[in-house]
Amino acid sequence: MTFVIKISVNYVSPVIQKLWARRSTVLEWFVIIAVALYGVRLLTQMPPDFQWDLRTYYDSAKAFTAGLNPYDRHPLVIWEYTYLPLSLWFFVPFTLLDQSTALSIWLIIKITLLIGLIVLWRVKFLAEEGDGLFYIFCLLAFNSTIFLDMRAGNVSVIEQAFIWLAFFFFLRKNYFWFCILLIIGSIFKGLPMAFLLLLWLTDSPKRHLYFFGSVAAFAGMIGLTFLMSPQLLLGFLGNATGHVESAGPSNFYFIKASFHALYEMTRLNVPDAIQTFFFYGVASVIVLLTAWACARLKFIADGEKVGVFLLCSAYGLLPPYFADYAYIPLIVPAFFIFKRASLKAFLPLFLIASLSPLNLLPRPSALDYLWRYYPVLTAWGVWGMYVWEIYFMTKTSMQVNGKMPFQ
Repeated sequence: MTFVIKISVNYVSPVIQKLWARRSTVLEWFVIIAVALYGVRLLTQMPPDFQWDLRTYYDSAKAFTAGLNPYDRHPLVIWEYTYLPLSLWFFVPFTLLDQSTALSIWLIIKITLLIGLIVLWRVKFLAEEGDGLFYIFCLLAFNSTIFLDMRAGNVSVIEQAFIWLAFFFFLRKNYFWFCILLIIGSIFKGLPMAFLLLLWLTDSPKRHLYFFGSVAAFAGMIGLTFLMSPQLLLGFLGNATGHVESAGPSNFYFIKASFHALYEMTRLNVPDAIQTFFFYGVASVIVLLTAWACARLKFIADGEKVGVFLLCSAYGLLPPYFADYAYIPLIVPAFFIFKRASLKAFLPLFLIASLSPLNLLPRPSALDYLWRYYPVLTAWGVWGMYVWEIYFMTKTSMQVNGKMPFQ
């Protein structure tokens, strides 16, 4: 009996040691398999309203192929379609299938791209910063924004796949593919075209050509859409400008909710026009401070990568409407700054940004306000940390007259 135990210990102990030495890799594969199994579960147990956004895309593309205006309300389209007309062509192939099959294929595509996206983030953007905790962070950060995207069936993961591939080529100084992929990633919502501003952080002699050429190409596609079917573009503008969803935890609605809380406490009623003006004032300050920080990135050794993360964090604060599943582009910038910040408080910051499981616990109603806007409050913290760290690091680098690493 003693001999058997010794044999078992001698055999198992090296295995455990190897697994412990490679614990980060083991955790990586565990999370990847867990995501895949979760996807299989979703495929086999879909509630009636699961992936409601794709149902909207599917119905809108059906109306489009039938010669109807998908931006109008009629029996084929239950919810308003709010994306650019060009994006309708992306969903047309799904209409060749029945809706149930389309939902399953859409989910498979999204899970596959999500796994690839997480691996891309870990290997190409975080490198040594991307330990096993990053995979947990992906699942929990910003009120589990990735899970919310999967549940809604939104296009965010697909959009982000194109955008982060564009960032990958940007950091490799392949600006042609950066522009091409960014244009493709912008055919849904248009907003990612703002990341073309990254070109002005480079010293490429062709940055003017890439920037204005991309803007012209994107504007040309929209203009061509208008010439071919004016009612589609006008319908998009009508739906996009009239699309209001107070549940979206954007900076705009956080400010409006704050004014409402002020009214509840003091009965001071601030007119909506002043609230809106206040938001645009705050947005202007964010733009100015971000531009100021970008101007100082030349003093940082990995300035272009930090510039990508800085613009992603500002991107989460500027759009008036920003859904709970739209915070995916802030996951990597948040984890990176938590790791690199001079504050040296990674674990507390990690825990503060990963509180989404608490949503399952009972809480006082007074905390509902903060919980609803928890993602945008986290985004404020991430953006503020970047601005501060850039100021702190560039001040030091200018004193020593050389570039400093962002650490």
